[in-house]
Amino acid sequence: MQIWSTLFGLTSAPIRLTRFGIEISRSALSLGEHLTPWPISLVPRALRVPLDVAADLVGTVVASFDAATPHEGVHTATIAGARSDGPDDPPRCDRNFRARQAPLYVRDAGSGPAIVLLHAFPLSSRMWEPQLRSLSARFRVVAPDLAGFGLSWSRATALSLDEQAHAVELTLDDLGIDELVLVGASMGGSVALPLLKRLGSRVRGLVLANTRATADDERTVDERHRLAAEVEADGVDVAADELLPKLLGASTARDLPELVDHVHALVLENKEPGVIGALRAMAARPDATPMLASIACPTLVIAGDEDTLVPVAAARALAAAIPDAQVAVLHSGHLPNLEASLDFDRVLGTFARRAHDAARRTPRTRRAHG
Repeated sequence: MQIWSTLFGLTSAPIRLTRFGIEISRSALSLGEHLTPWPISLVPRALRVPLDVAADLVGTVVASFDAATPHEGVHTATIAGARSDGPDDPPRCDRNFRARQAPLYVRDAGSGPAIVLLHAFPLSSRMWEPQLRSLSARFRVVAPDLAGFGLSWSRATALSLDEQAHAVELTLDDLGIDELVLVGASMGGSVALPLLKRLGSRVRGLVLANTRATADDERTVDERHRLAAEVEADGVDVAADELLPKLLGASTARDLPELVDHVHALVLENKEPGVIGALRAMAARPDATPMLASIACPTLVIAGDEDTLVPVAAARALAAAIPDAQVAVLHSGHLPNLEASLDFDRVLGTFARRAHDAARRTPRTRRAHG
């Protein structure tokens, strides 16, 4: 069924209604458009409603009927029928089918031991494009858009970081990822810590890049709320202009103008609700320091020698609180995976391989971290 409809403000967006759900051509969307911006439960089953209800959700439908099958170049927003147990369902091991079920949009490349990458604020999974290219020859590399960012859905009220972690957990379940090395950059690290508690021994290694476990101080909380109010009034451009000089190191700003422009564009691909919600969620995050001593998996802390947001001393203090954690300092600012991608990929690839190899030699327990 080829449908032309007004979908939550997308006028005449071509979508296809199939037994898998509602498929929306990515060519019809501006990059970063939210597919489901209404308040919904994080439980993915709540996203999969009967087709007649889905028709009510998408609004007025003018349809011409034809054969509807998934095709290349289509991003699927699964809000209908994804859990059907009919005889024609694809095998559950089909990765494309699993991706259609996931509550978050994901970039999924390669095969082998899994590495899951959680992006920084205010970016999206696109910040991991160098790693998706370089590491996918040896690993299965999965990078979700956190809720409110990139091509994932958002809602009117802000998600806490623990709710973000829950959404990632459900996504990994739907993708069939049982064991992984978990990587969190900046805000992604703040999501990785509660996610580690949820996943327990499924996490075979942890990488915290340019992130903190402590709660924001009063001044930082005030700054986040101020910026959220300005973004609400004037748009994401305000956040891009204020944060870009802090995200990149001095060497990058001087020597790599193309990368500066690229990161600026990545910020602008996001929408106001996600940026505002994340600012408020980070301002409200609790101190995660008490859980650090209980982290049982191999851990690597990555820092940038030109990072002004999380200086090397703060990264070393984080590592000192985690048993046997390693530290790698790269020549970069706050985004070493982009500013020093070759060194970042080398360090991450080596760590991930050792963590997965060690896991195969160690009996798995069900004890949760924290």
